[in-house]
Amino acid sequence: MSADPDRISILCVDDNLDLVDLTATNLERHDSRFSVTTATSARDALERVESMEVDCIVSDYEMPETNGLELLDAVRDGTPDLPFIVFTGKGSEEIASDAITRGATDYLQKGGGTEQYEILANRVTNSVAKYRLTKQERAAEKRYRSLFENSPLVIWEEDYSASMQELDALTEDVDDLAAYLDDHPDVVRRLMANIEVIDVNENALDYYGAPSKEVLIDNLEQVFTDDAFETMRDMWVALAAGERNFRWETVGQTLGGDRKHELIEVHVPDEYSDDLSRVYVTSMDISDRKEQERELQERTSRLEEFASVVSHDLRNPLNVAGGRLEMARSECESEHLGAVAESLDQMETLIEELLALARNDEAVVAPEPVALRALAEECWQHTETADATLALETDRTIRADRRRTQQLLENLVRNAVEHGGEDVTVTIGDCEDGFYVADDGAGIPDGDAERVLVRGFSTAADGTGLGLYIVTEIVDSHGWDIAVRDGRAGGARFEISGVDTTDP
Repeated sequence: MSADPDRISILCVDDNLDLVDLTATNLERHDSRFSVTTATSARDALERVESMEVDCIVSDYEMPETNGLELLDAVRDGTPDLPFIVFTGKGSEEIASDAITRGATDYLQKGGGTEQYEILANRVTNSVAKYRLTKQERAAEKRYRSLFENSPLVIWEEDYSASMQELDALTEDVDDLAAYLDDHPDVVRRLMANIEVIDVNENALDYYGAPSKEVLIDNLEQVFTDDAFETMRDMWVALAAGERNFRWETVGQTLGGDRKHELIEVHVPDEYSDDLSRVYVTSMDISDRKEQERELQERTSRLEEFASVVSHDLRNPLNVAGGRLEMARSECESEHLGAVAESLDQMETLIEELLALARNDEAVVAPEPVALRALAEECWQHTETADATLALETDRTIRADRRRTQQLLENLVRNAVEHGGEDVTVTIGDCEDGFYVADDGAGIPDGDAERVLVRGFSTAADGTGLGLYIVTEIVDSHGWDIAVRDGRAGGARFEISGVDTTDP
């Protein structure tokens, strides 16, 4: 094809120099898009075909050494679809038939006037348009096949038309298709059996452990498990309802019997939405993800059990100890009782922080819009703040887990009050892509800024070292970042960044 899509490159071949120039001149006069090159022998023509881009060849029949049909044979060896029009002064039904049989695009006999050149120009235009369209379709098909075969997913190309005809007839007689298919699993299997597999990509061979596409297609009954047939009931119900894109999870297996948790997606192109003669089904192995979910569920169960033990089995004796302490104080005075009370308070704080740590040890699944100002005011009410002051410099809404963000703010406020003094001012405000909590207290001792977020580290003698560590766990569960800096008014400033924010 010519580099300029509007240009049509024509090679005219005729051993008569005057005639070939006449043909070239008339063609270029007829259509400004034509660019005509001439050759006076078959050898010269073949060299031109190899060295330049040609959209169509117009060749005489009678030429010395190699005639037009022999040139056609040579051209067809290298370019089987290139338009080739035999344009000759020697008219013969035998020659015309032989030309078409050997692959000529068209045959036209020369005439005495200019009318034949107009006809020739029209046939060149039509032949080149068809040739270019065919090349475009083949290029598109080549790109599609490359994407199809090289996709990391397993892709099935299938024909559902026979199954849909049966399903359409069934829906006319059945009111509740889902219930009917539940009661008749054999129908689901029959619908699946009537699907014609047109093709499957190369990735499926490794995925299912098949030596060839033919072996895989011939042994589909080994791929589908009972779980798969049960989940495919929903697919047929969805297709019957008019849905043309559908996704579900199921369990398949390889030809060797290894089970795989799969994510299946069905897509019906718009042009096939009526008869479903082309349906594309992709399979993705999600076995690792399902195993992680199972492990996470087991871990969550253990954490819940731990939380139950902490909240019940530890609090009961702690409450008993607190009650006994009050009774002892009413009966006698001792300097040791105050120390016992402080230890019990510290144990209560430790239990609360351990519970918070257990509850926050999981990923955020569904964040929601959270208004920082309103949440900060609520946290201030729930935290012992003595004579401290709250300054709010935010009107920002963030997307976050509200309960955990509340825990984060309460822990940072409590830390500011405990380390900054009872009359400290705590400021909660916006930073570039998140928010901060700062105070105007004494600040963090030199060298301790990085350590204060580590589990178990505390600058207070009676601290648990868990409060700020819980903050980092909440930050990590959201995918945020936290940095410890000096506050503008002295004190400490904790910046939370990477937050999905919505500014007013």
